[in-house]
Amino acid sequence: MQVRGKQDNTCEPIEVGKVSDNNDIPAKRLLIAIPSYTGTTDCLAAEGFMRLIGNIANIKQKFEVFTSIVKRTPIVLARNRIAKTAIDEKCDYIFWVDDDMVLKPDINILEQLMAHDKDIIAPLFFSRAYPYIPMIFKRRLIGARFCVYDNIMDYQKGLLKVDGIGFGCVLTKVSIFDKLSKPYFWNNDIFGEDLYFCEKAVQAGLEIYCDTTIEVGHICEPQVAWEYMHVASKEANYTYIKNKAVSDQKLSEEFYAAWHKNIGKKVDIVMPCYHNVETTKNAIESILANTEDINYNIVAVIDGYDKELVEYFKTKKQITTLINKESEGFIKATNRGIKNVREDTEFVLMLNNDIVIYDNKWLIKMVNSFDDKTGAVAPTSNFVLGLQNQIYNTFPLEHYSKFLIGFCMLIRKDVLDKVGDLDERFGIGGNDDLDLSIRIREAGYKLKINRETFVYHIGFQSLGKVYPTYKEVEDITRPLLIEKWGEAKVNDLFNFTETFILTGEENDNVQILSSG
Repeated sequence: MQVRGKQDNTCEPIEVGKVSDNNDIPAKRLLIAIPSYTGTTDCLAAEGFMRLIGNIANIKQKFEVFTSIVKRTPIVLARNRIAKTAIDEKCDYIFWVDDDMVLKPDINILEQLMAHDKDIIAPLFFSRAYPYIPMIFKRRLIGARFCVYDNIMDYQKGLLKVDGIGFGCVLTKVSIFDKLSKPYFWNNDIFGEDLYFCEKAVQAGLEIYCDTTIEVGHICEPQVAWEYMHVASKEANYTYIKNKAVSDQKLSEEFYAAWHKNIGKKVDIVMPCYHNVETTKNAIESILANTEDINYNIVAVIDGYDKELVEYFKTKKQITTLINKESEGFIKATNRGIKNVREDTEFVLMLNNDIVIYDNKWLIKMVNSFDDKTGAVAPTSNFVLGLQNQIYNTFPLEHYSKFLIGFCMLIRKDVLDKVGDLDERFGIGGNDDLDLSIRIREAGYKLKINRETFVYHIGFQSLGKVYPTYKEVEDITRPLLIEKWGEAKVNDLFNFTETFILTGEENDNVQILSSG
């Protein structure tokens, strides 16, 4: 076996021994790729990497092995650089291993993955932050062309065909890149760089697999061994979706004090409903079944007469139902709901009708995030723009943001009275929540994300009945936002900086976070 190390664009060959005495088997060229943003790794991970090299010698197939370690480089650039290296070196395989993965000592993971002879195949591992959900995904189409990737929670043991995987540990054939356009990896506000790659692969007709019998550890904070990580992962992901996502974290005395202080706070939930009867029913039933410790009232605005929805809401208590005979769009429907909240309510929650609540403490958790300086709070979600997306779950449990998304935004009523309702210039919807976020911050208040709260969001259910893709919504409404606030201020919304996240203060001299 010959190993060539490639670190930061240097490549030196090192002879380390032979793989097999069977000279009839042609050697395959294997690139072991380790993107390392921090340039450091844990001893558990390092031990696994060394064991991996040793295990290659026990595989019947002969290999010429290259290593590519890309340090202190944004993950998107690192992955594209690794792909280019593999192509240039005419490699047959890339084995991608992030520097926070822990390979189990009792398996030869590479041999087991290669035995399946798949273009793209990964072992099973879980997210590094609570609730440790499995990093395997099913693709779901929204509207005509828009799609999201949902974590697969109920997986069976064995070889599983999936639509997406996390790239923390995966084996790919280099030949697949012939079918993909550049850049191979990128990110946006919906997909991280790994799911961006998977989406391109799906569109190119490539198949993606996970062998769920092979489990790999993922170092989390605090760092733990893989044995504990797997136990925590399985227990947590089971309760996360299948039950009510009850956290096992001990709450501090201060948090308990805040909790009891806010029990019984008045919240009015404003929910515009544009058809989607079953989706709306599921949303309402999940709220009614899973909302505790809050004095809440739901203001449902049926935007465009729908007999089935009208009959359904007649059977529900604790709901104020308003009916627009003709549809006026999300913004006007929401504003009508806001005008009909209780006079003494303390908070207004703008909430879409295509959500599902699993955690019975979801609303009081968000209420607990408020202080005198905070104007609005929002949860994390699977389908949401910006920092609220669950791909950022390595961030602090509470942090600031430059904007919140209106699918679920909790606002202090006195702040809403001060800054005004949604701006109706944005038509039936789109960018109105970014505008409201700017107005709240311009009034001197901060926006906060509570990462202990997760609200499942189907997404694009109402606007999708009018526009084939969300891009068309953006093409219409984003220019209106720029016209109102200027291009510089709008662009700055997407400038995610460490300093702002932690302090909520503007600072030009900061490190820009990778959105991957």
